Amino acid sequence: MAWLSDSTDQRTRTPEDGKKEARRILRWSSLFVGEVRDGLTMINMQNAFLVVSKGYTEKQSGILYFVFGISQFLFQGPAGYLFDYSENKATWFSIAAASTTGLTLVTAAFAKPQGKNLTLMVIVKILQGAATAFIPPGFNSITQGIVGMNGMTQQVASTEMMNHLGTVFIALTSAILAMVLYPELGLLFLVSPVACAGLFFFICRLDPSCIDHNEARGLTSIQQTASNTCGASAIIEHNAIENTSLLLQHEKGVSMAKVYWRAPTAT
Repeated sequence: MAWLSDSTDQRTRTPEDGKKEARRILRWSSLFVGEVRDGLTMINMQNAFLVVSKGYTEKQSGILYFVFGISQFLFQGPAGYLFDYSENKATWFSIAAASTTGLTLVTAAFAKPQGKNLTLMVIVKILQGAATAFIPPGFNSITQGIVGMNGMTQQVASTEMMNHLGTVFIALTSAILAMVLYPELGLLFLVSPVACAGLFFFICRLDPSCIDHNEARGLTSIQQTASNTCGASAIIEHNAIENTSLLLQHEKGVSMAKVYWRAPTAT
């Protein structure tokens, strides 16, 4: 995909090329995440669905989104702790995105008219608030691990722009479906798994070696070679003895990479 990855020859790929591609992947991923409440979670759409299609009262709806907000608040600390110490940031982020998407579909599929199973819906909102709490620190941790603290300002600006744009697309598509499907609005929530699939597509293309876990924690490692192996190709043209290998070994928690030097062929 030329619009996602540059045209750099894979045989001469440098760490800087890997960083550039990782930043492009972040930008496109944030488009599919959208904003925390109105992106994959579609929380305001859920509210309208329960009131209009399922006959929930404002009081019942308010209870659900009160416990959603409280749960999200309570789990922000554990979420930050997890992403600070985990070296599988992309995996945990993907799990959080899949969980909140799945719980959106559970709400649409199992909510009964007039809130007859309100207790179940409260449990679902508690779980969904917890899952949603892991999305912002997860994405920010991945971002800072790739661009570093010095690159966060520019990258966050790009991410926020794409978040808002993604939310517009999700909300607009949902509104069109709601207009067509009214008063049965449950199918409009299929927008969420479609967006989640787009997110997975890009996250799976992210090279884990591009994430510097010390940078993600806000630390500057003494050995800066971790960021120098991001997406590096196996063979780099260089004036050196053919097949000489250089092993770059980093501190604990950072992957190792081998770079093989090959002398340029005579022309």
